[in-house]
Amino acid sequence: MCPFNPIKGKTVTSHSLRILHRIRTLVTAGRYTIGAHAERHMLEEGFEKEHCIGAILDGRVIEHYEARRTCLISGLFHVGPRTLCRLHVVCDYSQAQAIDIVTAFIPTPLR
Repeated sequence: MCPFNPIKGKTVTSHSLRILHRIRTLVTAGRYTIGAHAERHMLEEGFEKEHCIGAILDGRVIEHYEARRTCLISGLFHVGPRTLCRLHVVCDYSQAQAIDIVTAFIPTPLR
């Protein structure tokens, strides 16, 4: 993983990297829940749970909200054999033994 975040143009801290490692460890162990808001976006936007998990496992932290113990992870998923789509996933890591996928969405382009 590259510690430089080209999306926002800032360096990801070692604390954010530790949090991401913890999130990935818990997700890999199946210790996560998917919130209703994330499920609603899945239905409306056409992506699946596996896409969220893939974004967490292969993505990078682009925002870290330490006071709320959440972070925004940006990753990619395949919408076709040669087409990738960006997916943002907000994870709550406030519980010691599980992660809550609060929401997930396909970001809209900046205007």
